[in-house]
Amino acid sequence: MINPTAQAFDEALADTIGYIETEYCDGRNDYTAIQISWRTVTSWLSRDHDGSPEDDRTLADALLAAGAPDWVANAEGWNEPCGWGLIGPRIDYRI
Repeated sequence: MINPTAQAFDEALADTIGYIETEYCDGRNDYTAIQISWRTVTSWLSRDHDGSPEDDRTLADALLAAGAPDWVANAEGWNEPCGWGLIGPRIDYRI
């Protein structure tokens, strides 16, 4: 999967509010997404992310506590060099 985000990842902003809302693209569709920096991941887990579903659940719960949308509870995740994120609902551009 690829992630050409519509917005540049602002690590300082993500650190300040805990997460940023962005977009995720799988090459066919665009999705609402939330991303947090690796620095925030490490802070919230008190260690590096180990790739486990338990770490993903801990981060999703922390996002929900920080005011993230409800879809975060059951979202699929992804990671990239600037952070860890969750993929939300598909964006419908129909007018």
